[in-house]
Amino acid sequence: MNLGEHPLVSRATAEVATAAILFCIGAAIVVGALEFQIGWDENGPQPGYFPFRVGLVVMLGALGSGATALLHREWRGTVWLTNVQFRRVASFFGPVVAFVALASVLGLYAAMALYLVFTTRFQGGYGWAKSLGIGLGTAVAFFVLFEFLFGQPLLKGPIESLLGFH
Repeated sequence: MNLGEHPLVSRATAEVATAAILFCIGAAIVVGALEFQIGWDENGPQPGYFPFRVGLVVMLGALGSGATALLHREWRGTVWLTNVQFRRVASFFGPVVAFVALASVLGLYAAMALYLVFTTRFQGGYGWAKSLGIGLGTAVAFFVLFEFLFGQPLLKGPIESLLGFH
């Protein structure tokens, strides 16, 4: 690790957390499959047969992964994520979350333009003119492509309404 860098999460913690999340996903699959029949009848497998078993396999794999993480004592001292790495991940993930949140309020095209303008400007280091060109140009290109060429409307917001596209 470099100066000013300190560990936040050990490998063992990350492995156990991932195993717990996967176990919950497997449990959700099993519960969803139980809404249907999970056995066989004269026509073959019932609708929940395969999802139920897939959910069980996911749960068993998660248990195995979690147990492996707990048994490997050396993983407890292995750094999986440092504060510097976390900041780098957050600098990518934060704008993506903002894009998703803005897309539901402003529409997909406006959110796309804002996302691209700010990521190219602040993460890419481009000037404002180039960032605005990239963001607005890409949003307009996607608008023309999906709305006119594909005939597939995407989520629009108040800006498109003001311009008469809705």
